[in-house]
Amino acid sequence: MLPSGPDDTAPRCKVDLFCLVSQIATGGLSMLIAFSVANFRAIREEQRMLFTRAGGGHRSRLDLDAPTPGGVTPVLALYGANASGKSTVLEALYWMRHMVRDSARWEAGSSVPIQPFHFDEPDDERPMSFEVQIRLGDSEYRYGFEALADRFTAEWLYQTPLDATRKVERRLFERRTSEDGVTTVDATSYLKGRKSAIIDATRADSLFLSRAAQENFAALLPVYAWFRSRLGPGIAGADNQPLRIRQTRELVEGSEAGRRAVERLLLAADLGIRGIAEADDPAHEVPEGFVQMITSADVFSGEAQARDFVENNRRPRLLHQVDGRPPVPFAWDDESAGTQELFALAGPVVEALAAGSVLAVDEIESSMHPLLVRAVVELFQSVESNPYGAQLLFSTHDTTLLGDFAGLGYVLDRDQIWFVEKSRHGQIELIPLTDYKPRGSSDLERQYLQGRYGAVPLLSTSLFEGRER
Repeated sequence: MLPSGPDDTAPRCKVDLFCLVSQIATGGLSMLIAFSVANFRAIREEQRMLFTRAGGGHRSRLDLDAPTPGGVTPVLALYGANASGKSTVLEALYWMRHMVRDSARWEAGSSVPIQPFHFDEPDDERPMSFEVQIRLGDSEYRYGFEALADRFTAEWLYQTPLDATRKVERRLFERRTSEDGVTTVDATSYLKGRKSAIIDATRADSLFLSRAAQENFAALLPVYAWFRSRLGPGIAGADNQPLRIRQTRELVEGSEAGRRAVERLLLAADLGIRGIAEADDPAHEVPEGFVQMITSADVFSGEAQARDFVENNRRPRLLHQVDGRPPVPFAWDDESAGTQELFALAGPVVEALAAGSVLAVDEIESSMHPLLVRAVVELFQSVESNPYGAQLLFSTHDTTLLGDFAGLGYVLDRDQIWFVEKSRHGQIELIPLTDYKPRGSSDLERQYLQGRYGAVPLLSTSLFEGRER
């Protein structure tokens, strides 16, 4: 858990960050239980990732309270060699989110933006498919779809009430679209409300769930809302750092609680930072002339898009202090890469904890010290700092997280560790560590680096000797 900063004057409670997060909390309990994907980029056969605890006599290595009930884990880590497909697995989850959120808004007749398995023949007609299993309140839902370039060929939603005496999965709807573009939706009586107009308006190239949400169809809004707001704003990786910086900056500027939560993370990291410059600092204002200039350069379609570009690229100024002297604001480019990454990650972390949402982070250790990475992971592992059951899904090469962290204690349990392998045929495979049945006393870090579990690079010695074999 992150410690308090030395000069912090925020109200005290058992876990200080929780005090601040609870002031901006936005959500009740929701959990991602499982995710499946097939025929997406380097994933050909269906791969399934489970967030359920191992059970079956499994004894936890962690002395932490689980913030997610029902045997669901709050943390899942992906290990694998470079180019093994870790990023692809994370991107698949957000690709599904994009389809659900936006397909009903696409122009009629648009092609579905599929990205099938790289090495299949162009005329291969296997659909790309996605499915999630989620818990929302007193029910579990299983929702998925299949897609080809010209249509969504299938879509389904099932519900399992958890408060019933017998837990039986019931079908809410199934959708099919034929080769000639005719869409049929079989909605059962369990799906309450007037549906016929929405069914008639569902195009071959849009999802029924998306269309129903556009029409404010109450029975399906909870599932749609999970994709909109509980499945984070996007992958927290290097490629979208500007968007994450904006997210953190808007959190800081939006409320005092948000500012203090971000500042506490920065204070705890021992970076010499004592605050964030005020939002109305002249350095933060968008130059009107610059907006007009880039609008007229034909790069953007209008002033709103140009202004959004400028807003995405505004950078904060962090206040540094030494020897009790007055704080000094540093230019963003003067900050270290680790400081920049922590600031960019702070907003998504705080908002995920406050909303109880899923946050996916690609290469979580990027430019950050292992102790700092450990602290971020522990925020999700503790019920005190994660009272709403937020979940952290991340890829990493940081093997220190596999062991007892030099005697400081375990960070990850065995059922929270998954490996990503790519076969010689270029296909990604997801393998849980529990498949190998390691002992509780196993030195997982050493065994992983020795190649016991695969998911490591196979290096050729000829590369280093300067000759071919």
